[in-house]
Amino acid sequence: MKENVSALMDGELDERELAEALRALHQSEDAVGAWRDYHLISDTLQDTAPLSAGFSARFAARLS
Repeated sequence: MKENVSALMDGELDERELAEALRALHQSEDAVGAWRDYHLISDTLQDTAPLSAGFSARFAARLS
């Protein structure tokens, strides 16, 4: 699952894998946690400011 989340962030998934990764993000708190962790790591490495508090929750709600 974490590998698919990482590949999703990198735009490396085919159509079937993309659907599976999005389904995992919708159904699994572990997948959402991996998404957040990977973005935090990426932002830190790129010296990018983190998202505002609650952004992920608001985005997930709108995505639903």
